[in-house]
Amino acid sequence: ERVYLKAIELDPKNAIPHNNLGDLYHYKLKRPDEAEREYFKAIELDPKLMEAYAFRALGYNRAIEKRYAQVFQ
Repeated sequence: ERVYLKAIELDPKNAIPHNNLGDLYHYKLKRPDEAEREYFKAIELDPKLMEAYAFRALGYNRAIEKRYAQVFQ
């Protein structure tokens, strides 16, 4: 996490560290809200960064599944 935050500090307009930090939050640290924030920032900085869109979509799917499970319990 520190490495990505330092990369963002050094080059705040680079979308890649935001995307990678989103991956870290999503897959390793299980912090989906922070992951989504980083993916949105990556897309804002580079709208052509397809990886960020794909991972953001995974977050939306997870949220929909969670709501679906709550409704039909």
